[in-house]
Amino acid sequence: DICIMLDQELEAPLPFIKDGIIVYTISSYNQTKEIDILSIELDTKSKKLTGLSSQRIPTNLADIDPDPAMEKVIEEATEEFIVRKNTIIGSFEADYSRSYNYECPIANFIADAIKEKTGAQIAMQNSGGIQGNISSGTFTVGDLYTMLPFDNKVVLMNLKGEDILNILKISASRQRGVIQVSGLKYSFEHKSPQDYKLLSAHLSNADSTEVEIVPDAIYKVAINNFLAEGGDNFIPFRNGEILSVHGSQRDILEEKIKTDAASSPLRISYEKRIIIED
Repeated sequence: DICIMLDQELEAPLPFIKDGIIVYTISSYNQTKEIDILSIELDTKSKKLTGLSSQRIPTNLADIDPDPAMEKVIEEATEEFIVRKNTIIGSFEADYSRSYNYECPIANFIADAIKEKTGAQIAMQNSGGIQGNISSGTFTVGDLYTMLPFDNKVVLMNLKGEDILNILKISASRQRGVIQVSGLKYSFEHKSPQDYKLLSAHLSNADSTEVEIVPDAIYKVAINNFLAEGGDNFIPFRNGEILSVHGSQRDILEEKIKTDAASSPLRISYEKRIIIED
């Protein structure tokens, strides 16, 4: 009688009835940040539908008291995953926060990991794909899933410099967050979502030299499959020639954390890869 669907768009369609079935779509993009409620009114005598509405309520999970009965159901259903969730991958030296509109150490670390894994010249990560922070001390598989909840794979592609510059211009608008980078430095001016300008973009070589992005040149770029499909309005990625598809982004990051934190807690940093003139 009711079909519930997930949509990755920010705003999901309103519920409707088709062939006697209530079709209700909720946004997976807003996971845990909002509660979707479907209200159905029925006539108790005729048993016919008399009303249909929905609402989305912003929520802070920290303010909600867990329901013991529901907790028990969840525990029984997820018992086999608890050990995996609590497995320690490594540890971090300090607290690190994600950022939607500015460069952040977490994004630098993620972009570095996929660049290193694929051998790309440049790696890019959408800020919206990072959903959690890092706390000092031990870091578990559960923490990794909180930080990267989306099941993205890593894609290596050939991409023209012109497309890269257009992607950075979209990033400068900040309409869907800045694009985080590895192997690349760029600067832009941002006065408003309608008034912005890309100022510079340079490839950062291993020897610390910087070379301007050339519009006609081809670069090897590593991204996640969400971006490869033009996600978060970064449409120019669709022009890329896909060379290979690697494993899960989470698996690649887990491997890097295990390696880099094998002997001591990890320190990640802000490196002025994105310079913004507000």
